[in-house]
Amino acid sequence: MDSGDSTPSPANVEPELVPSVAVPAAEAALRVMGGVALAYSKLGWPVIAIHYPVFGADGSVSCSCYRGSDCVERSRGKHPVNKGWETMEARARMEFEVVGEWRVNPYANIGVPTGDRWGCFVIDADGPEGITSVQDLQTKLGDLPTTPLQRTGGGGLQWFFKSTGLALTNSVSRIAPKVDTRGEGGMAVAAPSLHRSGRRYAWLAGPASIPLAALPMPWVQFIRQKGGAGVRPRTVSRSSKPLYRRPSISQAHARRLLAQMLQDPLVEWACASPDDVSREVWRGIATNLATVVLEHADLVDIVRKAFHALSEGYCRYSERETDTILDGAIESARTYGPLTFAYMKANGAPEALCKGGTSLIHAVRRRLFLY
Repeated sequence: MDSGDSTPSPANVEPELVPSVAVPAAEAALRVMGGVALAYSKLGWPVIAIHYPVFGADGSVSCSCYRGSDCVERSRGKHPVNKGWETMEARARMEFEVVGEWRVNPYANIGVPTGDRWGCFVIDADGPEGITSVQDLQTKLGDLPTTPLQRTGGGGLQWFFKSTGLALTNSVSRIAPKVDTRGEGGMAVAAPSLHRSGRRYAWLAGPASIPLAALPMPWVQFIRQKGGAGVRPRTVSRSSKPLYRRPSISQAHARRLLAQMLQDPLVEWACASPDDVSREVWRGIATNLATVVLEHADLVDIVRKAFHALSEGYCRYSERETDTILDGAIESARTYGPLTFAYMKANGAPEALCKGGTSLIHAVRRRLFLY
């Protein structure tokens, strides 16, 4: 196993987590991260796409996010691609969502969300000093059990455990110098993700052969005493009252509104330039269309056919995936309302086409005077 002094390639990580499908060499580099992400998912590990470091010819390191070289140095190549990832449980767990995520972001690093909701807790030793601190803690609290263990791109170590059920939180150097924890609301970067140092994360003991172990109780109690426990993040119950107050409209107005939305310049741009449309913009269009039919179940089939027609040129989705996305959009619209223009602009929609209101449905309603 690589010691961390050299740069491991994706092929150096645990064999069980590397896709074995024979593909042309030119495509292999594009598929390896998605293949490994899918392998994690099949092991029951939720995964999210993370930005990756970008190395310049002059030796500079920036981030693949829109901030580029202005991204905070410690976050370069380590923060999620999608905003609000904490609530995207289906995307983190469903196979077709994982496949779709890395089709769109083939070079994305792989993140594993942590906390009781996700079933994972991580102890992170930052560099040699952190590793020494963990060794000192083991002398005091007892040895850590055999559990998935990886070497980070920064030269540290990370131990992955089952979540404790006690809502242990994230912490930085709180339990010992250079020893962090990743719990509620946290995330860990997983092999073979690329670090800004140029090295890749690599498993020393991987999850394909070693299951997550329970964190020993002396460790749990010590972490809680050091302030590593807190209130669980508030979640929205499926049975709770909807958060979005949708205006009531007649079926005739709903049909008129839907027809105008399908002819909107933003939707026409998406149809004409499918390769330029991100998943989030496509989801944004879907939630806006879905909002129209929330009170009119007989219009759902019309919207479904229209969404299939709109996304026909969007090769990243199969017909089944398109149906699932629309179903999810309907549920999302029912609770949270349509995704806004601001959100879609942040995910690649042209600013010139996102105007006239706060969202696509709002802009069209204003044009039609349907308040």
